[in-house]
Amino acid sequence: FTYVVIGDGRDEEIAAKQHNMPFWRITNHGDLVSLHQALELDFL
Repeated sequence: FTYVVIGDGRDEEIAAKQHNMPFWRITNHGDLVSLHQALELDFL
């Protein structure tokens, strides 16, 4: 399994770095579409 921290703020990004986990910023619908594509293509 790969865990990905998803959020829109600096707090989530900092937490991801502290736990050595990738961070995916979601600020709009396009970001969700990109995340979905990355998951579908096994990039994460």
